[in-house]
Amino acid sequence: KGSAVAARPEVTTVKITPATTSTTVVEEQVWDGASVGDDRPSISVASDKQGPKGLVIEDITIGTGEQALAGDLLEVKYVGALLADGTEFDASWNRNQTFFVQIGVGAVIPGLDQGIVGMRSGGRGLLVMPPALAYGNSGAGSAIPPAAIPAFLVNLMQVSARRRALLP
Repeated sequence: KGSAVAARPEVTTVKITPATTSTTVVEEQVWDGASVGDDRPSISVASDKQGPKGLVIEDITIGTGEQALAGDLLEVKYVGALLADGTEFDASWNRNQTFFVQIGVGAVIPGLDQGIVGMRSGGRGLLVMPPALAYGNSGAGSAIPPAAIPAFLVNLMQVSARRRALLP
C-alpha cells in the first residue's frame, strides 16, 4: 500500500485514485454535489451515471489543522449514502455523535482508510468508492446491497492522537 498523503492536493480538485498509487483527474463527475459548511452534510447523486473504477476524493472544504496520517486516531463525523439513488444508510449526525477511528490500519473499509488519510482537521471531504474498496459483492446487511457504490461525506473534526508508532 502506498501513502495517499503525497498524492493529496492542497487545492480543491476531484481526483480518482485507483488501487495503485497513480492518481488521475476524473473526467466525468458521478454525483451532483455535496454541501459545504459545518452543518450536517448532504449528497446529491446523479443516478444515471456509472460509479468510479477507483477511489474518488474531493475536498469540499480544505481544513487548516493537522494532517491525518496513517495510524492516527481521528475524530470524525460522516454521512454515508448509496450512489445509485442517494439513500442514506448511516450518519453519525443522526446519533449526535462523533466517531473515533484509527485510520490507515484496516479498522474501517478500505475506501475510508485510504480517503481520509491526508485530510486536515476542519476539512470536509467527499469519498466515492467502488465496491472493492467498500462492502464488496456481498453488501452489508439490508441497508447496503451487493456491489453497492457508497459515497461518504466526512468531516475531520480533529486528529486526536498520533499512533503511528503502533504500526508494524
